[in-house]
Amino acid sequence: MKLNMKQGVYYLEADAFSKIYLKLDPDLDRNPHFHDAIELLFFKEGEVLCCCEDQSEVLHPGDIFFCDSYETHCYDILSDHVLAYVLVVSREYTEIFRKLYGDLTFNNFLTDKEMNKKVFDVVDSWLKEGSNSQIANHAYINKILSLLINTYPMINRRSRNNDMLSKELLKYIHLHYLEDITVISIAHDLGYSPEYCSKILKSCLKTGIRDYINSLRINKANELMNDKSLNLSQLEILYQCGFSSPSTYYRVKKKFENN
Repeated sequence: MKLNMKQGVYYLEADAFSKIYLKLDPDLDRNPHFHDAIELLFFKEGEVLCCCEDQSEVLHPGDIFFCDSYETHCYDILSDHVLAYVLVVSREYTEIFRKLYGDLTFNNFLTDKEMNKKVFDVVDSWLKEGSNSQIANHAYINKILSLLINTYPMINRRSRNNDMLSKELLKYIHLHYLEDITVISIAHDLGYSPEYCSKILKSCLKTGIRDYINSLRINKANELMNDKSLNLSQLEILYQCGFSSPSTYYRVKKKFENN
């Protein structure tokens, strides 16, 4: 069974700064979608057809589905009752993994049920703890990734000719938003016209590129300001996050707080 995966909706809420979504969920999203965050499903009950780009496979209790950034994916429930842990992890929690393994990733379908038990135990503990601590969240996601690395061979990320331009643009922004980027510089680096880039991104963001970049910068600046372990002045943080002056930061911050 194949589902139409050519068009996917960008889930902006999945990419909220330092976002962790972890829930034992009976409902899975049938609509093709993608995001910068990685997504994992740990199946407890039922059968589900998991689709990712041009790959699909029916997964069963004890199996794990792994979806990397910007891979369009969706689910088709095949049984009367389904229960799965759904874990969505924003980029901030996978920086170490990305730094160490670069363009390597996992297969989408991880079906060694015996080895997966250790991963399920970690997810169980994470849910039971119910902690909102960023340190604890980092520890849990790194433990899960470490277990997967020790269990499954890693593969090169697939190169797909049918990637939507919006994915390419979003990925570029998430990697470079702390730099002095504009729609003109983004378009130049990626080989498109600024007008075309603006049109494509506005269709999936429902806002302009500048506002989206500023929202990422505001979130990063707020996170650094709340980190008491950093020996940085407010001005140093603002410059580090792409703001030219405190007045610019406060003007942008006020705009987003009033929305």
